[in-house]
Amino acid sequence: MSANRWEGERVRLRGVDPADWEHFQRWEMDSEAQSYGWMEHMPKGSEGAKKFAAEKSAALPDGENYFMIIETLDGTPVGSLNTHACDKVNRRFEYGISVEREHWARGYAADALRVLFRFMFEQRGYNKVNAWVYAFNDRSRRFHEKFGMVLEGRARETHFSGGLFHDELLFGMTAAEFAALDATTTAS
Repeated sequence: MSANRWEGERVRLRGVDPADWEHFQRWEMDSEAQSYGWMEHMPKGSEGAKKFAAEKSAALPDGENYFMIIETLDGTPVGSLNTHACDKVNRRFEYGISVEREHWARGYAADALRVLFRFMFEQRGYNKVNAWVYAFNDRSRRFHEKFGMVLEGRARETHFSGGLFHDELLFGMTAAEFAALDATTTAS
């Protein structure tokens, strides 16, 4: 492990900087990629993007809910990652991740999740992580399966996109499952 807990083998997680506005503005222009995430947003002008980045940069975490930039080790921002629905009583959390299209299939998402999961499981004491994936997002479904997460359920017709209602798939992983996976990954 790196001396910086926020660095993996390929990426680093960091807070948002006001200068990240251009990345947010560019990322939101990929409507298809946005539709795979929580929701497709209306495009912001440069002032709106600057305000969004400034607000994210100045915001303190809301409990254990964090919003971070994923950047390569050379400092190129490639996406974002957030934790939400953090439940300290039941020790579970959820996350959302987005990687810019030109950086897909380079291992950045998996590396970012390993960094995040080590922190949330080993430093914050969580026992379970969940992720909701839209059933039409085959790329994300395959990613979560390959990463080692378990398909735990399906919520029917809960997401509206493209004029249709779609199912959501619930993936999960326990701290023990991640520790076994991480030990294997680290040993490789």
